[in-house]
Amino acid sequence: MLIEGKVTLKAPIQKIWDSVLKPEILSSCVPGGETMEKKSDTLYEGTMKQKVGPFAAKIKYVATLVEMDKPTHIKADMKGEMLGGLGQFIADLSVDFNDIGGGDVEVSYKVNATITGKIAVVGDRIMRVKAKSIEKDMAKNFQEKLV
Repeated sequence: MLIEGKVTLKAPIQKIWDSVLKPEILSSCVPGGETMEKKSDTLYEGTMKQKVGPFAAKIKYVATLVEMDKPTHIKADMKGEMLGGLGQFIADLSVDFNDIGGGDVEVSYKVNATITGKIAVVGDRIMRVKAKSIEKDMAKNFQEKLV
């Protein structure tokens, strides 16, 4: 499943870049984010809670940064499991930061995910709606942290 979108944030591109790499900031901006720990310069582990359709899941994940072009591009490989036997996922995430002037930065993202298990029965459409909801809330939360 491919999910993509973009948001505009009002802050200097370097400040956004620096904030994205701080687990305490990023974790607090992700709706349902519980923990995120930086294990090395390229490895992050965390947990979050999400409700998708009829399922409420606690998700344990690992994200490995595989590409970084400061301050304009990050690519990460992710994998995780929904605890309670709901399923697993693997995904690659690409985020690009484009300074569009006037103090605005366009943040565009693409996530290519494969989800297996019980959670996969929810379907593509519901997962896309959930992703857009997370995008909206995360952008709002992130913007508040940048001010």
